[in-house]
Amino acid sequence: MKSGGTSFVILTLVISVGYPLAGAQRYSTSQTLRFNGYELVDKPGNIRKPDDFRDHYQLLGTFMVLDPKGNEMHFTYASPGMAEYYRTTGKCPDGVVLVKEMCFTDDVQLTTGEAHWSSRLKQCFTMIKDDKNRFPDNLLWVDGLRWSAFHS
Repeated sequence: MKSGGTSFVILTLVISVGYPLAGAQRYSTSQTLRFNGYELVDKPGNIRKPDDFRDHYQLLGTFMVLDPKGNEMHFTYASPGMAEYYRTTGKCPDGVVLVKEMCFTDDVQLTTGEAHWSSRLKQCFTMIKDDKNRFPDNLLWVDGLRWSAFHS
């Protein structure tokens, strides 16, 4: 078999078997059901943004906001396994983390149509679900949720 044929067979195996490519990660059941957003919270209840959410969190969706003052793209990520958990139980689990990025956009007119893309971060929000009222003295934790905003 020629080297081009060998490459094709390897690529086919990678696609059909689902071999994790660079940057991809597989989660075991124990990791999937572990929602410990409190690793991101300090003692008084302040939240920090997770460093690696784009690599390890699940992208729930993206949408664009058209605004004459400046279009935005919004990206929403969740703790690994959260979407599956929600589909199964109909609930958001305690300790789940949601991250929402709001980005400025750039655009250009192409022969195939107008193209828009995310250009730079405008603002980022991190939310943690708290079913156990862990921070009763922190007025920013309301109704079992806490959002923190991070500016670019």
